[in-house]
Amino acid sequence: MMHSHNTYITRIIIALGMLSSATAPAQVTVDARLDSLRMIQGQQTRLTLTVNCKQGQRIGMPAYKEGDEVMPGLEVVRALRRDTTTDETGGTMRIANSYAVTSFDTAHYELPPFAITVDKDTLTTKRLRLEVYPMEVDTANVSKFFPIKDVQQPALGWKDWKYVAINGILALLFIIIASVLFYWRRHGIPVIRILRRKPKLPPHVVAMNEIEELKENKQLAADDSKAYYTQLTDTLRTYIRDRYRFNALEMTSTEIIARLSQENDQEALNELNELFQTADLAKFAKYNALLNENDTHLLTAIDYVNRTKQEVDPNKEEEKPKLSADDMRHIVARRVLGILIIILILAIIGLLGYDVYRTLQLLS
Repeated sequence: MMHSHNTYITRIIIALGMLSSATAPAQVTVDARLDSLRMIQGQQTRLTLTVNCKQGQRIGMPAYKEGDEVMPGLEVVRALRRDTTTDETGGTMRIANSYAVTSFDTAHYELPPFAITVDKDTLTTKRLRLEVYPMEVDTANVSKFFPIKDVQQPALGWKDWKYVAINGILALLFIIIASVLFYWRRHGIPVIRILRRKPKLPPHVVAMNEIEELKENKQLAADDSKAYYTQLTDTLRTYIRDRYRFNALEMTSTEIIARLSQENDQEALNELNELFQTADLAKFAKYNALLNENDTHLLTAIDYVNRTKQEVDPNKEEEKPKLSADDMRHIVARRVLGILIIILILAIIGLLGYDVYRTLQLLS
């Protein structure tokens, strides 16, 4: 009977314990750990500080940055990303701060507990131990070790020669463009023709040259009077047009004589009128003039030109040729091409100069 009573009491205590544990708040825990407890000097290991608590609680953990010491001799290399996980069902969260640490001294480190605050409470982690030992050196086999090598120039790659190559390509392109522009300037665009024209001869010189050619062509005077007098009167009409500034080429013989009556003496006009009348007969009435008649009219033409010619004043300044709009465009185009060629030449010199400088710098 006594045994049954004790069993009943035990069951009640267990049930009350389970009920209290079910209704108790989540427990706050803190922890610290090292990924490796032993390492060679100069190596790195990870130090992680962890806290488990309810969501919404205020946490204060040690914050180390690069160069800080966890303790003398144990240095923080870098701070790693904070890891935070939450459990929505239980209303808890886990926060972990990690740091990469190293030591260059051979020693046995005993890390003190880390203090972590949760709301107004301060909790401490357990102590950690870290052993840093030196790298073993096989002094028995000295042949495995090699002497320190001299400073060597690193191998040159594309990055070193990239700009030299680009500048060389640009320089070659500019040389081609400059050559094409130079050819256009010299051959493609015509040189101003007006500046190459021969000086214009006076009207009487032109007329005398044509009359002289007609005088040499004796066969024409004998065979074709119409052609002979046509050439002779056309020469005189052109001379009169250029000498007296009216369009004698479009006027009849009578109109020309009437117009010249204001300029010439009657004797010269009588002889010229007789020449024009004979020419009209030859051209329109199929009149065949005699050879001595042809010679007489040829001398009349020569005499008229000599009596009415206007000598050129040697002191008069020669009239400069006027440039047309087309000629002005040629001048401007040639100047623009010249400027572009000079700019390209300067750019080519600059690019090639840089390439030479850079090449010597890389090879030195």
